[in-house]
Amino acid sequence: MFCTNCGKELQDDMSFCPYCGKSIGGIAPAPETATDTPPDYDQTSGSHALYSYCKVMRVPKLGAAPVVITVLTGLILTLIIAALGESLLLAVAIGVIVSAVFVFLCWLTYRYRVGASKRLNAFLSEDGGRMMISDFATAQPFANDQFRLGRQYLYIKNGAVLKIDSIVDLVRVFAHSCVGLSAKVNDQNGRMSFLLCRLPAFFDRQEIDKIRKAVMERQSSSVV
Repeated sequence: MFCTNCGKELQDDMSFCPYCGKSIGGIAPAPETATDTPPDYDQTSGSHALYSYCKVMRVPKLGAAPVVITVLTGLILTLIIAALGESLLLAVAIGVIVSAVFVFLCWLTYRYRVGASKRLNAFLSEDGGRMMISDFATAQPFANDQFRLGRQYLYIKNGAVLKIDSIVDLVRVFAHSCVGLSAKVNDQNGRMSFLLCRLPAFFDRQEIDKIRKAVMERQSSSVV
């Protein structure tokens, strides 16, 4: 199904377009219930704000481009090494290793995008995304706005939207001169980890404790 106003592809059970705000099939969005959403908050502008922040919508399709790039990269690298005087066997081995690393990185990226898109579209199918978009309006930024924490959802910049009650653990990960914080999630789409933010090394513990406390408070309030 496509929006008759902006032409974007939509799910069949959506009642309004999250891109332009137009109602679908003459069905207007349901009225807002009592929340902490500002009185002058507009659903259409809210959807634009959410998608411009997370930038994840469709489940990506894995085309032929990664395969072609991988083959060409391995082949070119093999020819260069062989031209430098190394044995053909060594050149082929290095080309295969580099290609394998490239394939692995492409797979990780694809898996992350698929997981993020599936979760976002699952939340959109629940109520057309109204609760998620309203929650985003009052979400609190953390770690220099690398992610935002609402009452029910966690929004990763240029990444996934997660339900707070699906987060089972927050894990520190180390990379070069910084420390990352990853959220382990277990929901209807399976188990997966999402990188929330990167923090400067040696200055991360206080920020991580602050994030952990905030997430636990949200989880406790959602249970109550």
